[in-house]
Amino acid sequence: MKFSSVNICMLLVFITAMFSFISCDSTTRTEQSEEPTKEMVGTAPAEVRHFFHAWLADCVNGVIRDSIWLVGDDPTEELRSLARERISSTRNSMSIVFAIGLEELVWGPELVIDYDGGDSYISKNLMYCTKIYDSNHNPIYNIGIAGTNMISHYDWFSEDMPVTQQSKWNFGGAISQGSMTGFEKLNALTSSGKNLLTFLQEEFANNPNMTINVAGHSLGGALTQVYASYLKGSIKNSDQKSPKVEAWVYAGPTAGNSEFATTLVQHLEGYHAYNNANDLVPHAWQSDRLAQACAIYNDKRVCGVQIAGNQAINGFVKALQLKANNAINNYTIPGTPHVFIGEAANLGSPSCDGVAAAIKAFWKTGKYNDVYLRLNELNKRCDNYQDISAEAFASFFYYLTEMGVQHTTAYFDYFFRNQSEDFKNDVNTLVPNEHDLITDSDNLEQGKLLLEDAFYMANKVLTDHGTTNCNCK
Repeated sequence: MKFSSVNICMLLVFITAMFSFISCDSTTRTEQSEEPTKEMVGTAPAEVRHFFHAWLADCVNGVIRDSIWLVGDDPTEELRSLARERISSTRNSMSIVFAIGLEELVWGPELVIDYDGGDSYISKNLMYCTKIYDSNHNPIYNIGIAGTNMISHYDWFSEDMPVTQQSKWNFGGAISQGSMTGFEKLNALTSSGKNLLTFLQEEFANNPNMTINVAGHSLGGALTQVYASYLKGSIKNSDQKSPKVEAWVYAGPTAGNSEFATTLVQHLEGYHAYNNANDLVPHAWQSDRLAQACAIYNDKRVCGVQIAGNQAINGFVKALQLKANNAINNYTIPGTPHVFIGEAANLGSPSCDGVAAAIKAFWKTGKYNDVYLRLNELNKRCDNYQDISAEAFASFFYYLTEMGVQHTTAYFDYFFRNQSEDFKNDVNTLVPNEHDLITDSDNLEQGKLLLEDAFYMANKVLTDHGTTNCNCK
C-alpha cells in the first residue's frame, strides 16, 4: 500500500512510512457472474468506491525518476504516462471493475513535478477524472486528488504546513495558505488544453443531470474540500444552475475556518468525511482536536515497546497548535465525520528491525545524528534544558510508527476489508507500497533532511512565541 498525507499534514507521518512495511489482510475471492457494462457503477458501497478513487490518485507517489534534462527528456510526461497507464488499467481488472465500475478516464491524469535541483524528480500534485453512468444513463464524473507525496519537501512545507496565514475564499470564509497553494496548482493543470473546470463546464452544458464526486486522502482530503467548493460555485449552465457536487474526504485535515466549513457543507449536495479515531492527521488543525494528539498513543505497544508521553512529542504538537493560531484562524472540521477505530499496529520482525535500525541511525552516535541534535533542541526547550533520553527518543519514533499505520494501512484495511484478495492485490499493483523506499539510501537521506527541517520549524515556532511550557492541553 501507498503512504500519503496533510495532508497533514503533519510531517511526522513521513518518517513512519520509512519505518513501516505493512501488508493487508486478504479475504476470500468472490466469484463474479455478470459482465460489466458502462452503466454499472459498481457493487461496492459508495464510500468504498470513492476511497478507491482517492487512493488511486497516489499511484505515482514515491516514484523517483532520474533524467538528464539537457538531452530533451520530459520528466513530467514520463510520470504522467506512468500514472495514465496505472489509472487506465483499472478497466483490465475484473475484481476492480465489479467493485468500482467500468470507468473511462476522460481527463488527465495531470501532475506537477518536484525538481530538487539534482537529477531526480517526483510528483507533488496529481489529479484525474473518470466517467461512468448510473442506471438512468446520467453521467457521473469521479475526481481523484493525490495526497502528500512523502518524499516531497514541497508538499510538506508548501502545502501541508503553511497554516499560520489564511487566504480569503471566494465561495465563503478563508482557507490556509497551504491549501490555497495546492488549489492553485490543481487549477492550473490542463489536459488536452483544458483545465478540469473548463472540461466539466462543457460537459454540464450537454448533461444537466450530471454528478461530480471529488475524493482525496490526507492532503488530498484537504484539497478535496477546497476543489469541491470551487466546482460547485463555478460551474453554471445557461439557466445559472449548477451540477450536483459531492465531496468524499478521507483522513483529511481542516482546510479552512468555521465560515468555510459551514458554507462548504451547506452548498454541496453531499459532504462525506471518514476518519480513523486513532489517526492524528484529522486532528489538524482544529484547536481542541490538536490538544488530543500528545497522549493518544500513550501505553500502546509497538514492536514490544510501550509508547510513553515525553516532552519531544509535546513540543512538536505544541508547535502545531501555535502555527494554527486558532485564536484568529478558527480552523474548523466541516460537518460530522464518520468515525471508525483502526486496529493497533501489529508489525512483524522485518518491520520492527527496520524501525530499530532507523532509530539507531538517527541517534546521537548514528550516521544521521543531525536528527538527534534537532530533536534534542526541542526536548531541551520543553524539559528544563534536559537532554532527551534514549528511551524517550525511541518512544518518539515508535509513536510515529503507530501514527503512520493509523493514517494509511488502517484506512486500506477498513474500506477494503470486504473485497476479494484479487482486488487488494490489484490495487497494490496500481498503487505500489511506498514503504519499500526504505531500502533506498537516498530516501533515508531525504527523510533525514525532512525531519531536520520539521524539528527546526517546531523549535522556531516555540522560540518565536517564547514557549517553554509545552503542555498540549
